[in-house]
Amino acid sequence: MNKNNCLRSIAWSICIVCCTSIGANAQILNLYDAVNKAAINYPAIQQRQAEVAAGKAHVTTVKNNRLPALILQDQFDVGTANTEQGAYFSMGLVPSTPGGSPTAPANYNPNPVNLAISSLQWEFYNFGYYKAQAKQAGAQLAVNEANLGSDKYMLTENIISLYLDWLKKYRILQIQEENMGRARIILTAIRATVLSGLKPGVDSSTASAAYSDARLAYLHALDDYNYDRISIASYTGVTANNLMPDTTFISAAILQSPTAMEPADSVPAAHPLLNVYEKQYEQQLADNNTISKKYLPRVSLNGTTWVRNSGISHTGAYPEDVFDGVPYSKYNYLVGAVLTYNLFDLNHRQRRSIEPHHLWRQRARRKEGHSPIQL
Repeated sequence: MNKNNCLRSIAWSICIVCCTSIGANAQILNLYDAVNKAAINYPAIQQRQAEVAAGKAHVTTVKNNRLPALILQDQFDVGTANTEQGAYFSMGLVPSTPGGSPTAPANYNPNPVNLAISSLQWEFYNFGYYKAQAKQAGAQLAVNEANLGSDKYMLTENIISLYLDWLKKYRILQIQEENMGRARIILTAIRATVLSGLKPGVDSSTASAAYSDARLAYLHALDDYNYDRISIASYTGVTANNLMPDTTFISAAILQSPTAMEPADSVPAAHPLLNVYEKQYEQQLADNNTISKKYLPRVSLNGTTWVRNSGISHTGAYPEDVFDGVPYSKYNYLVGAVLTYNLFDLNHRQRRSIEPHHLWRQRARRKEGHSPIQL
């Protein structure tokens, strides 16, 4: 019975070692590849990159706001031409019926009208609102880029910490595997002497307990190692099968630069995590500036040309054929500079441009000689 137990333990140990040891076809992943692959494949980073691309597209859109609007239209209409005196609110699109006498009796015969219009509207001066919009879009893009840099920095920090922990657990796994191998050899030797009658059976039980403890420690180490291996694979997007850490990069880094592992004495001003708050502060200032410019007067240049024809003659006679109103007969143009300003927008500007509480704190600290990134 003792001999069978010994053979069973040996077979179980060999099975564990064969199933968990790294083979010749192992995929070695070093720290730098892990960081680079995570920066490419991690979904949160891809989301931030999409936000940066959207911010760049918005900057281009805002730059195109300076372009004028040119509207072309041609319409052929058939309807009545009865006019009436009096004012009214348009309430949307109300058809116009110019010409004719408002005192004449109503005539419900159809009148063909042909009309072609080209309208140009260009807001060429708005007291810096275009420039403020461009700065606001640029500030938003800077915030998106800062968020991307911050997330990449935090992801890099997590990957490095996880990789070093994975490497440590790989070393522990090797140590536990060697301990289990030694315990297995001792158990085999003691059982052989017990079976031959040279030692009592209690020594075999003690050695078997020691081997069981070593095997449990190995299994715990294997579980911890596989947990980090799967976590690394989920971050980097690589296959977890046969994945193992590069055990040479730390010693190589120390040989190349003895100070590579030394911590920095201070945090630089361009730190990715601090840069986010600095860009958010600049964005809020740009938002306030845009709001202040939005409610200033607008000066625009409007121009319209149109040609039209009506089937009704100068004497008021209606046409016999509906297509008599197709050929254009008269041409007109209208050009003007328009100044637009809503006096009651002052209240809206005051309400929307109130600075948040933390902006007041930052401005106070700036007056005292402190940088906003130190808050």
